[in-house]
Amino acid sequence: MLGLTSTSRIQSPTRSGLLVMIQDNTVKKALVGLAIEKALLDMGGPILDQVTRKLETEYNCYIFDCYNNPEMLHRVFKELDGWSHKTIVDLIKKNLDEFAYQEPISRFLSVIGSS
Repeated sequence: MLGLTSTSRIQSPTRSGLLVMIQDNTVKKALVGLAIEKALLDMGGPILDQVTRKLETEYNCYIFDCYNNPEMLHRVFKELDGWSHKTIVDLIKKNLDEFAYQEPISRFLSVIGSS
């Protein structure tokens, strides 16, 4: 017996717990967005402009939206010339290295780095 009585209830997250989860997600979204921007700037301003423009025109989104939808960013990167995709992904991974153990960030990195 689990020790549950008829009055036992499964508790839902508290309001403060939910707020912490939302804040954590917002921080990770900002962190990933900045890592993407830094990598693109390191590649050169025209690359940043090209990726930003493609995201806006083809997906109606911005760099910071890519945290929740890394597939879009992956597709845009794949359309870049030459080995730019691999170089950009490597730079993003380097920028996020100390946070890569966190599941949402590791999933993001896995999606953008897939073949």
